[in-house]
Amino acid sequence: MRVTWRLVAGGREVLAQPRAEFLRDVMLSHWYQHRGQFSVYLRLLNVAVPASWGPSADEPPVFMQKAQSA
Repeated sequence: MRVTWRLVAGGREVLAQPRAEFLRDVMLSHWYQHRGQFSVYLRLLNVAVPASWGPSADEPPVFMQKAQSA
């Protein structure tokens, strides 16, 4: 993952960075953006937004879920 990844266009280097940085900066950020867009669309449709990474504002906190199920 430390090997330098290069983006070349027309024989000219456009971007060069270690593979790990590329994955974090480009790929993961891209996924986060789309997750954010998706949650906006759900809100516009009045649909509860599911918890993607942690609790959503549309779901009760875990401690309340446990209390309700008891």
